[in-house]
Amino acid sequence: MQQSQSRVKLAIMSIGLLMMGVMAIATGLSVIAARFPEVSQTSIQLLITLPCVVIIVVTPIVGKLQEYISMKTLVLLGIICFLAGGVLPAFLTSFSLILVCRAILGIGVGTVQVPASIVVAGQNLGSFLCPYIITPLSALMSSDINMYAFITGAIWLGIMGVLALIWGMAKNAREAASSKISA
Repeated sequence: MQQSQSRVKLAIMSIGLLMMGVMAIATGLSVIAARFPEVSQTSIQLLITLPCVVIIVVTPIVGKLQEYISMKTLVLLGIICFLAGGVLPAFLTSFSLILVCRAILGIGVGTVQVPASIVVAGQNLGSFLCPYIITPLSALMSSDINMYAFITGAIWLGIMGVLALIWGMAKNAREAASSKISA
């Protein structure tokens, strides 16, 4: 029993580590920008944002799918999508295809996130563990707890977008004013 618990804990931690793969690209954005000079900085930053947006969409869908597909199958499908979306961009020369791969990576993370939450919750239920509790619990986990984090992130992303727009407009107005003064 102890060995089984240790394996479950190791699997949960591995899935958690897998979910952090979305942010792994952040340190390489400058290299990607240098490789694709024709692509705007905003589009380069979309490489981080796009998987998160896809995760927001995929999580509730997978929460419903887990009623029909086993958790093991969902986790394997998610890991395959994660690997495909994470490895393929290394061999691509088209920025658009790299964005598609990042969306596939988001599908993988969103697919793995729901079963991981269910397993964590199931480990804490002890003697009350049964399918009639897990199914409503998984719906709660995928639609409420996880969604609040993503909704908060989306709100902050919107606020930052508006602030960036205001900053860009102010910068353009300053440049226009300074070009009129020097002319």
